[in-house]
Amino acid sequence: MLPGVANLANLQRLAGNKAVTAYLGAKKPGLTVQRDVNKRGTFAGWGGTNDSSVMVNANASVDVADGNRSVSHPAWFLSNATETVEVDPGATGTVLLRLPWYWHHHGIVQEPGRLYGTNERHIHAGGGPIDYWVSAPFTVTPEGRVAFVNTTPGGTIGAAGYLEGVPTITSRDGENSGTLTVSVVFRALQSTTTTDTGTRTTTTTLTGSGTGAASPGGVGGSVTTGGSYAVSEANSHAVGMTVSGTTSVTCSFAVNLRVRIPPKITKMKTIFYSAEGRFRSGNDGILGVNEWWASLPAPVRELIVSGRKPVRITGRASQTGSPERNERVIAGRIDDVTRRLHNVAGRMEVVPDSEFTVPNERSVVIRVEYTAAEARAGGAGSP
Repeated sequence: MLPGVANLANLQRLAGNKAVTAYLGAKKPGLTVQRDVNKRGTFAGWGGTNDSSVMVNANASVDVADGNRSVSHPAWFLSNATETVEVDPGATGTVLLRLPWYWHHHGIVQEPGRLYGTNERHIHAGGGPIDYWVSAPFTVTPEGRVAFVNTTPGGTIGAAGYLEGVPTITSRDGENSGTLTVSVVFRALQSTTTTDTGTRTTTTTLTGSGTGAASPGGVGGSVTTGGSYAVSEANSHAVGMTVSGTTSVTCSFAVNLRVRIPPKITKMKTIFYSAEGRFRSGNDGILGVNEWWASLPAPVRELIVSGRKPVRITGRASQTGSPERNERVIAGRIDDVTRRLHNVAGRMEVVPDSEFTVPNERSVVIRVEYTAAEARAGGAGSP
């Protein structure tokens, strides 16, 4: 049986976030729970006490399209205000950043008594979880550029008469990474004012002002407390101090999409020459070039034919001649292989790589690099 909402926080303290996540994932997928009870900011002095607060239960999911289905990557912000999820080049999907929040207000009201003096009345108000979320579809180009499109917010921020909520949504596109950040500022709409009076011997008259700041527990938040005070003394020997102000709590969370750098696949072929300067691969070198060409996946061959995937070749000489002769020999061999490669694909871009000599080796090395996505028919980067 699934535990009640009131028992979830205690269960977390006992079993830990991972255990709760696993338990709820098996029993009731998609249930929103308080993953980290310390993501809380206290409204110092709000309503006259220090126990008024707001708590944000940030969590997110990155849903990435994979063929006809979607793969979801959860993010819980357990130890950092920014969660990173890796995506592949050419990916599409949606970031859903959820900020369900809870609030509690404890106010103290001083009311005149019916006969004499004053009475103190305590007000308790609150609620949650109250949903606020931001949905941000994204695309990743085959080259690895991340772009967010049509970012949409939803839900509720703020409690009428008590809290004003102001969200700021920032999406940052970029090469090899992109970030969606949502910051929410909760401002207390009710200020607190307290006054203490007494008598003392007058010595001087003082005035001043000041501000204070505090930090909430957990990650992704900050608290700013604004207030002012004034101290005055008069000949009546009465001193009064008044403290008033409001408090704001800021919570900020971000999801970073980092593009995976796909490993490169290298397809190589060495075309050997004899000491007499002839191809050793048969039929004047054509068979060696054709064997290399046939070993490539069809989508990669299409990229080469269209001029979008360069082929690199490196010439080697045996070092038996002078440096000038070795240079001429290497250049001639590169021209030989280039001509045969162009016979296979006329628009092929052939790039002579570093030309050097190797003892007792007479050859030209052909190579091309591509990713697994490029090798798949219809994959990223294919025509």
